[in-house]
Amino acid sequence: MDTNCTSSVKSLRWCKGKTSKPGLRDKVYYVAKSDIAIWPIYNPETGKLEGSFKLVSDPQNPGTTKKWSTIDVLPNKSSFKSESQGEYPSVTQKNTLEAIYPGCNAEANIAVGKLNNNDTVVIAQGADKIYRVIGNEDYPTNATAAQDLGQGETGSTSTTLTFTTTDVVPAPIYEGEIDTEDGIINPDESGSGSASE
Repeated sequence: MDTNCTSSVKSLRWCKGKTSKPGLRDKVYYVAKSDIAIWPIYNPETGKLEGSFKLVSDPQNPGTTKKWSTIDVLPNKSSFKSESQGEYPSVTQKNTLEAIYPGCNAEANIAVGKLNNNDTVVIAQGADKIYRVIGNEDYPTNATAAQDLGQGETGSTSTTLTFTTTDVVPAPIYEGEIDTEDGIINPDESGSGSASE
């Protein structure tokens, strides 16, 4: 037993009258873990990932790297949840992102085909403008899909993508770059990051 253990418990405070915004924003980003060259490091003192994800080179476009793919989602129906699992002293978090895409078109089928049987990392931005990461180096990310063509004139079509993974904490906060097909989100030259979208 380590006799040099010290408590790392800290106060958790909240200012009365401060609004805590619920929900997600209208885009999530994903990439296969096999396309990640460098991972940011989780800092247990800040609750954040330090640094940025760096992706591998894109063999189809020499001189460039792979990009994060984007999924447009319905923010009023999509959700993120985290719950404890396991027993002491090996308790972890089960993190689940449910992303609802508004349609059952060919593009949705392509995305589902690429996600099935793949191990991914997903980044979702909350209504509070904070980016959170679902996926890590230690545990696999399970992606499942379900499609609904709706019922009658008042129904709605949707593709539900559910990402589930185990982590040591609820989805870590990420302030680094997200290099997408549409450009870099959250550009960060210093390595510290700043959620700005």
